[in-house]
Amino acid sequence: MSLMAYQGQHLAGSATQAAAWQWFASHQADLVEYLLIMEPWLTIIHHHLPIQRYIIHISDWATLATISTHANITGYPFANVFSISDGITSNSTGNPYFYLTDLELSVHDLKADPRASLTASLAQSSYCRQRRLDPQDPIKNGTAEAAAAQQALFSRHPEMQDWPQDHGWFVARLAIRHIYLLDYFGGAKVIDPQDYYAAQPF
Repeated sequence: MSLMAYQGQHLAGSATQAAAWQWFASHQADLVEYLLIMEPWLTIIHHHLPIQRYIIHISDWATLATISTHANITGYPFANVFSISDGITSNSTGNPYFYLTDLELSVHDLKADPRASLTASLAQSSYCRQRRLDPQDPIKNGTAEAAAAQQALFSRHPEMQDWPQDHGWFVARLAIRHIYLLDYFGGAKVIDPQDYYAAQPF
């Protein structure tokens, strides 16, 4: 409503009031549609921490980039898609959990160089569609966190329980050191991990 009022006020100052309201009436539908589209982003850009926690929590998969140790691409960035979970649907921990095996190419990379980048997108959810928007440190087995992490993964990826037992699967958690959030025009925002964990997802 503020945009619509502003447009009407602006025109009223440069034309007769009748002409201003005539313009306003003819464009009202377009302005309302614009506001409905922009409202979520106007909310998001003022609440960076909840939206990034929300993105991680609703994501069933994400892209993990490592520094390759493999022949022909040694030293190159190597991006790999993984199923993830940060908790059961009713509980977000903020920790991206993975179900991995030593046979995995990305695990080979991480053993040689633990630096990695994880990318998740809001486009995975229905958030953008509904609003018409364009859209690893291993955890020791047997610990309470490992059990909770495995429950988090299996609850959202039940097929994992049937993966080959002889592959030596283990639960891993991405140790977050730096966060870059791209949620609007103007460049990425640097988020402190402590603020990230303190925030509550939507």
